[in-house]
Amino acid sequence: MDRKRTFRNSALFADCVSRLLRSGIDVRFRANGESMNPAIRDGEVVHIVPIQVSEQSSADFSAALSPNLPEITAPKINQNVQIRTGDVVLAFGQAGFKAHRLRSIETDRNLYITQGDSVQTEDTPVAFEQILGRVVTIERHSAVQRLARQIVGKIRKIRSKLLTLKWLRSAPCDWLRAL
Repeated sequence: MDRKRTFRNSALFADCVSRLLRSGIDVRFRANGESMNPAIRDGEVVHIVPIQVSEQSSADFSAALSPNLPEITAPKINQNVQIRTGDVVLAFGQAGFKAHRLRSIETDRNLYITQGDSVQTEDTPVAFEQILGRVVTIERHSAVQRLARQIVGKIRKIRSKLLTLKWLRSAPCDWLRAL
């Protein structure tokens, strides 16, 4: 697929998405990048539900955006959205927004470690306050699909462990590298 790249205003996008999610409003946007391939492919639309809701109401939020726009009525806010290892979360860290899989949680130190499915290194840990939402669906080939929660993460973990075995790494195991 040879699609034309458009450059986005990252600061405006970050501000808008974080305000919407913190106000309890779901967001959808087109994913950019290959780090979550094959779970999320470049150009697919991701749907994110908020996991934290600020005290600011949606009416205050819409007024702050533009006093000329009609008031936004937010959908019922589910404040019980849980995240756990294996979920794909949207976090805002040093490198900007990333929708990556949650690899580990250290609640006592408030550290959440994410990693893209197709990369070998973990992202810089983020605090819970930096996690804005959880990816629940993607749009692939005009069809909405629920995102696999734990299965892809478990397959990747098993693959990593198998590749650490020296004898297996040197063996002709193309099927293992293809996972």
